[in-house]
Amino acid sequence: MINEEMRKKNDGLILSEKIVSHADKIRQKRLINLIDDAFFAEEFDEGSKFYVRRTNLLRVGDRYCNVEDEVLAAQKI
Repeated sequence: MINEEMRKKNDGLILSEKIVSHADKIRQKRLINLIDDAFFAEEFDEGSKFYVRRTNLLRVGDRYCNVEDEVLAAQKI
């Protein structure tokens, strides 16, 4: 631990430490939100299988809105 503190004092932070530090500052300012409801759906197109990431990015405040996908609803009909 002492060697690590001396390295930081003499050389400064390494790139990964700088990234974590800046990400923490951004999180504290609430400029970004974690997308925690994303999932991968298996879909087929012309015989090929794809994994498509689906998520709901429309929000009210810090909550997600449940907005129906009109194109997907039309395809189901």
